[in-house]
Amino acid sequence: MIAAWRAGRKPVNLALWGILALALTIGGPFGTYETVDIGTRFVYWILVVPVSALIGFQVSYLVEMIWPSLPLVISDLVSSMGITIIFAPIAWLLTQAMLVVPGVEVPSLSEMAFYVFAVAMAVMTGRRLIPGIEKRNYLPRTHDSKRPRLLKRVPRLIDAQVIRITSQGHFVEIVSDAGTERIRMRLSDAVDEMDSVPGLLVHRSHWVAQEAIVASETVAGKAQLRLRNGDTVPVSRTYRGMLEEAGVA
Repeated sequence: MIAAWRAGRKPVNLALWGILALALTIGGPFGTYETVDIGTRFVYWILVVPVSALIGFQVSYLVEMIWPSLPLVISDLVSSMGITIIFAPIAWLLTQAMLVVPGVEVPSLSEMAFYVFAVAMAVMTGRRLIPGIEKRNYLPRTHDSKRPRLLKRVPRLIDAQVIRITSQGHFVEIVSDAGTERIRMRLSDAVDEMDSVPGLLVHRSHWVAQEAIVASETVAGKAQLRLRNGDTVPVSRTYRGMLEEAGVA
């Protein structure tokens, strides 16, 4: 539950979930405004909203980690199906336990699954359409005059997004979403030429783009980062403090 925990502890998400739960309580959808008291409605939505969001964050993280190269639409469909399989029964049981009163018809489990899938897909699509919310989105990439200076050395990657840079003797390996190139230069100079891209030096031989980080892990007692292309990069003790300050480790 790493991804869900990180999402849940962010004040902005806690605030948004509280506001949404309050709005749904006051609005009383599905006929509950007239039939269920405000206290019960509030308890119901304060459970449903954060639980569904946390499940959504975790399922999306797992899909990105297991199948990092899936097309966005397929990735979101798979994530929405996973969310539906896990959360629809929970939502249905909560509804049966808290909102069932005489004269009120509640959704069946299949109807609840449809609602959950539709909402999950709508939320994921909406987040993909808002720049800066998700690491990958549906919007076409536009020319950016602030492209990293490093990529001017590698014309084939000029419009690519750099995932990591690794030192290999007198060379550096540039790994991007458009392929890998190896050029002769020092890692420190390469990092200087990535100044327009938020990134972190995580090891004396490795720099990673911050937006490419999927998870922070510990394997056999050693810290490492998992990147969106499936690569793993070691994290040395020297740089672990900076990662913690950046909210990565």
